[in-house]
Amino acid sequence: MVAATKFVKEPLQPTGCLDGYDFFEVTPCIGRQYTDLSLRDLLNSPDSDELLREFAIIVSIRGVVFL
Repeated sequence: MVAATKFVKEPLQPTGCLDGYDFFEVTPCIGRQYTDLSLRDLLNSPDSDELLREFAIIVSIRGVVFL
């Protein structure tokens, strides 16, 4: 019988790699708006994996993100 392993993971934390883009918090409850960011920018960037991961973390924290 294989013993069950216990995996404890901490929540992912933002690294700040999207802080170079202009944004503002719409309200404390309703997300963030990036004024100069598009998904095309994220997908075509040389470091797209890092930026998309960061974007996903921001969406999961803020709930709504406007572009």
